[in-house]
This record gives sequence, structure tokens and C-alpha cells, in this order.
Amino acid sequence: MTKIKITPQQFLTVSALLIGLEGLLCLVYLLSLPSDPKNAVWLGYSANRLLLAAIILAGVVGALALAWVNWRSGDLVEKLESAAKADQRRMNYMSLVLGGALVLAALALSVRVYIPEIYSISYQRVLPLLLFVTLALLHSAVLVFSQLEEKIRRRYLWGMMLVFLTGFYVGSAVYHAFEINTDGRRSDQVSWVEFSSSVKNSGFRDTGGRNFMPGYAYLQAIFVDLEQTVEQQFLSGKLINIGLSLLILGGTGLIIRRHLPPLPSFVLLAVIAFNLFVFKAAYYQPELLFYFVYFLIFYLSLLMLRESNWKVAVLMGLMLAVGHYVKASVLPGLLAFAVAFGLKQAVYWWRERDSRQLLSSLLNLVLTVIIFLTVLSPYLLESKAKYGHYFYNVNTTFYVWNDNWTQALNTTRLHGDQLGWPDMPPEEIPSFQKYVREHAWEDVITRELSGLGDVALSLLRPYRMIPYQILYVILALVLMVVYREMWVDILRRYWAIFLFATFLFPGYYALFAWYAPISGSTARFVSGLFMPFMFAIFLLLERLGEEETHFRINLAHWVVLALVFIEVFFFIPQRLMELVF
Repeated sequence: MTKIKITPQQFLTVSALLIGLEGLLCLVYLLSLPSDPKNAVWLGYSANRLLLAAIILAGVVGALALAWVNWRSGDLVEKLESAAKADQRRMNYMSLVLGGALVLAALALSVRVYIPEIYSISYQRVLPLLLFVTLALLHSAVLVFSQLEEKIRRRYLWGMMLVFLTGFYVGSAVYHAFEINTDGRRSDQVSWVEFSSSVKNSGFRDTGGRNFMPGYAYLQAIFVDLEQTVEQQFLSGKLINIGLSLLILGGTGLIIRRHLPPLPSFVLLAVIAFNLFVFKAAYYQPELLFYFVYFLIFYLSLLMLRESNWKVAVLMGLMLAVGHYVKASVLPGLLAFAVAFGLKQAVYWWRERDSRQLLSSLLNLVLTVIIFLTVLSPYLLESKAKYGHYFYNVNTTFYVWNDNWTQALNTTRLHGDQLGWPDMPPEEIPSFQKYVREHAWEDVITRELSGLGDVALSLLRPYRMIPYQILYVILALVLMVVYREMWVDILRRYWAIFLFATFLFPGYYALFAWYAPISGSTARFVSGLFMPFMFAIFLLLERLGEEETHFRINLAHWVVLALVFIEVFFFIPQRLMELVF
């Protein structure tokens, strides 16, 4: 089969012809929009419409003229190549300006649904010109970027996509904060505002009533202005949370990039940003902070399971404490890690009989626990003194043993569980023993199965996490089957990590399912596992990838990235305008 080769001259000619054709289509679209008889000056069109049409027409004529001249002479590309070789720095500047203009034009297109209704008609008139300019810039960028060195070209392309997605992310989150998430009573946001104000007013001594953990409130309290009203603090806190989410995504990207090549790193970060973070950034809630801290805990757990290290042990203990300060949900993860870590050390000792290595590893585990408890000690001691238990939390101590939220409201919450130990007869206080006495095994199974159904629904809505999880899990399973020997080798080398994941994810899903009748929805809990799960899958794909499989894996990454951009332009804005998350 003969390969068709396109010369640079033909490429420029075709590009110019395409710009002209696209311009004609944009012109037809502009002229087909409903007329405005009140402002008509010629043929039923207003002066502004005729001006826009003239600009597009001029662009079309210019593009067609360029195609004609280049077809006849054929030296325009040669001149461009000569200029690139003669002054690469100037070409870099030109590419930067062109790329920036393209990003701005693409952003103007992507935020079309956020335009206030009062300006929507004007934007509709400008849209054809904007679309034409965007397409012309895209063709020009392809031509100019082709003259850059490959390394620089890749940097510009990644940079342009990053700037565009960041701009869309910020614009979408800010719009949602100002226009949609305006009722602070939703999802206890006002309670968080009041908690942060109380922390600031107390000089950072108030640690709360053991329903909300104080970590996020302390962070927001740094920025609280006590002279502002609750509504003003609510708005300021939402904007701070948007900024915090950007910092979190930046930190996540740095960690991901340490272990993955540029393409999967970018795709994974984009999936995290636009299938979870963009929906939660505009809320006065600790969820995004906890998701990041728990991702760090998971990451450090993987490092510890791969190779025990005292520095990692210290960092892990610190992150566990920070995670507990943000949300009291880290203890099951610590237990899953400790079991997997202990089994790994036991197997290693059985094979090698290296007692010194065993002792060193176990000391690192002890160091993690010591750091965790030391950093938490002020809070734990206060809990013991005030409530009678070190790890006192109304959710995990009492509410989890109720059948539903209404029952929780009418038991310990009604009797001051956030002020101290509830003033109730001991036999009436919800507990594990009381639950077992009053419920049959059928009740336990029914509650767990019903909760698992809620967990499944939470993976489907309100965010868009499950399609990407399914896609990459299927890809990983296919590669495992096709490259069984490679998979067996990976499993043999990293069996402790797989064991940890087996404990961690199903274990948390089971706990979330049990708590579903109390929480009403498990979406905010289940979402905390999204970052660790996707990171683990991407790492697995990278280990399974060989030269012959990298092409297929990278193709899947490009498809997913294309889907993210499609969602950015067509689906995410609509969801952010219609739903409260």
C-alpha cells in the first residue's frame, strides 16, 4: 500500500482552504440567527451584525487568498522554516502569543452557558466570529508549532491544555459559588462557618463538639473576618476553598508526575479535577482537603509497603494525624495498612530469617503510630477529660449504632452528646452491645445490603467518577489476561500492596454502607477513595506496560483526555448550573 505524503506547501494550502470554508459556515450561521427589526439597517440586519459579518468575510477572503498565493508560489512555508531556524527565540514568542490567544478563545467558547441571560443574545451574535477566530488560531498553531523543536512543542501543548483546563475550572467553580451554591444551610455549610468563626473568636482554643473535626475549621479560621456577616464569611470561605482546591490539585499533580509519564499524569489529574473536584470546590466543606490528605496517606502506605523507611514512617504518622483532625475516618485505613505491613514482614522473616530487618521494619511501624498519637495528643486528652474517651466522636461512638438519623436525633443528640457524655441511662445509650442485643442477623445483613446499594448509586451520581473507573479497570483486566506472566510477576513482587488494597477498598465500602441510613447519602464518603483507586490503577497499567502495550495504553489515555474535553465543553457546565452537590 502506497503511503500518501503531504508536503508542507500542500498542508498550508489545505489549512487555508479549511479556514475559508469554516469561515463561510460561521458566516451562514451568523446570518441565520433571528433578526432584530428594531435595529435593522440593511436587509433586516443590525449594524453590529453586519460589522461581524464583514470581519468574518474579510477573514474568509484572506484565507482563500493565502491558499491561492501559497499554491502558486509555494515558498511561504519555506520562509517560515527559514525564520524558525534563523531565530528560534522569536518563534517561541510567536508560539506563546498564538497559544495564549487560542486558549483565551477556547475559554470564551467553553463558558458560553455561564453568560448572564441579559448578555446571552449579544453573545449569541458574537459566537460565530469567536468560533471562526478559534478555528483559525487552531490551524495557525498547528503550522507554527510544527516548526518548533519537539521538546519545546510538547511543553507548549501540555501548557496550553493545562492553562485552558485551569481557567475553565476556576471560572466554573466561581460561577457555581455565586449563582448555585447560595444556601449555606445545605450540607451543614453554615455550621462550618459558625465553627470557624468560633475558633477565630476563641483564639484557636475551641475544638468543637466532637461532631465536626476541627482541622478544616482551623484552616478557614485563619482567613475569617469576625466583622463580616455569616453570609459574607460563607462567600469568602467558598472562594478560599476554590483556591485550596487548586493548591491540592497542584500537589497531587507533583506526586503523580513522580511515578507516571507526562500523558497518564495529565490524564489522571484531569479526571480527578473534572469528575470530582470541580463539583465540590465551591463549597464550605472539608471534603476536598480530606480527599487530598487521605490520598497522601495512601501514597505513603504504598511507599512503606514497598520499602520500609523511617522518614516515610514519620510523614505517614503526621498525615494520619492531620487526616484525623480533618475527618475521623483514618483509623480503618491504618488498621488495613498495619495488617498488610505486619504480614509482609512476617513472610520476609520466614523466608530470610533476618531478625534485624524485621525489627527495623516493626520499629518504623511503631514510629508511625507514635507520631500519629503524639500529634493528636492535645485533642485526645481533651476528649478524655471532657467526654470520657480518647477517640470520642458522636458519629462513630453513637450515631453509627442507630437505625436511622431520626433515631440518632432522639437519643444521644437530644441529651447533649456534643457537650459531654450524654445524660442518659447507660442501657439506653446506642452502642455495639445494645445493637447486637436488639437486632437479629437478618437486620444486619439487610442494612448492609441496602447500604451497598446506596454506595453503588453514589458511584454513579452526583459526580461522574464511575465511567472512568470502569474503563481503566477493564483495560487493566484485559492486560492481565493477555500478559499473564507479567501480571504474575507483578503480583509476586507487590503482593503486600495488593493485600492492602484488598483490605482497604472493600472494607471502607462496607463501613460506608453500614453508615448509609444515618448519613442519607454516602457520596461524600465514597468519593474519598476515588483518588487512591485511580492512582493505583494507573500505577498498575504503567507496570503492565511494555513497548508493544504502551501504544494501546496511551491510546486509551488520549481517548479519555478527549472525553474530558468533551465533558468540559458540553456536559460539566450544564451540571454545574442545574445541580447542588
